[in-house]
Amino acid sequence: MILSEEELNWIRDRMEYYDIKYQEIYDEVLDHILTAIEERRKAGDTRQILSVFQNVVDEQFGGYAGIEALAQSQAKMHHRNIRLLFLSQLKSWFNWQTLLIAIVLLAAAYKIPHSRPVHNFFVLTVFFLVFSPVIYAYSLLAGKIKTIKGKSSLFKSHLLGQMALPLIMFQCCLYIPGLFDEANNREQFSSIKNLGPVAMMAIVIFLSIINLSYIQTCRQIIEKKLNSLSV
Repeated sequence: MILSEEELNWIRDRMEYYDIKYQEIYDEVLDHILTAIEERRKAGDTRQILSVFQNVVDEQFGGYAGIEALAQSQAKMHHRNIRLLFLSQLKSWFNWQTLLIAIVLLAAAYKIPHSRPVHNFFVLTVFFLVFSPVIYAYSLLAGKIKTIKGKSSLFKSHLLGQMALPLIMFQCCLYIPGLFDEANNREQFSSIKNLGPVAMMAIVIFLSIINLSYIQTCRQIIEKKLNSLSV
């Protein structure tokens, strides 16, 4: 080992000065710095670790500001990749088979009576579809990504953030109709509890497509991430 344990500990302590929020980016930057310092040691650089460390950071990262800029750009790139993968999966569901199933389900909803038990069933289905992506992602990620104190997982936070979109959309279904009614000075605000079977079926179909796209995205990303960790 070219670097002593004391030098490794000094480098890890020094890394705390940099505002690197996510564990994955921290690991990449730390590994890059350690490799660069070891190469300089092999080349005969016997200066104190402070001098070698600062030289690597200044030359290869552009100093303190360069490391923080890299951390931010990496986070944005990771978020963009997850979003693009989701959009690709979502696009794949808009085909004639999905359209045919949607038409059949909506036609069947016309025959369903607008009763309390039926409405309660739809509401429970919607709640399940809203929360299932996050639960699914948590179950796959449980105990598989480790972080040190003060760091969070970029992978986990961005993925779970994407999975929360159905919940946001459900909140819109709850409150946006009321805002329109309020703007028109209506006393009785609209809400999901007043929607008929056809409207509820349309919401269920839409959330189902969103969920299937998220689950496929989640599975692909997690498998890729865990494979990279095992290498």
